[in-house]
Amino acid sequence: MMPPWSTVFFPPPPPAAPGSRPLPDFTVTHKELKSRQNVTLQLLWEEHHQVHPEGYNYSWFCKLYRNWSRNLDIVLRQEHRAGEKTFVDHAGQTVPVTDPKTGEVREAYVFVAVRRSRRVRAA
Repeated sequence: MMPPWSTVFFPPPPPAAPGSRPLPDFTVTHKELKSRQNVTLQLLWEEHHQVHPEGYNYSWFCKLYRNWSRNLDIVLRQEHRAGEKTFVDHAGQTVPVTDPKTGEVREAYVFVAVRRSRRVRAA
């Protein structure tokens, strides 16, 4: 039970205007995108749209999410000279590889490597 003074300092949110569309909770959307494999913005919009059919269409939902995500401070700057380092990351999923002689199917891990270089173009 909340003390009576709490409504003075923490009033409830104003009621939604008639005909207004419910704004998605993009904090939850962002966490879902980052924590679950194979989750896309399309899938999260479909889930939101099932609960709120009067809500935003997909393209507007994506635009609102992009605008919201611009406020996140997730910049990782890595200073290095061109060609000095190679960055390698695991792609997250495996792909089936079939041995042509035995027909055995095994899962292979996919890694992506990027080496930054600087090209100088002649004018």
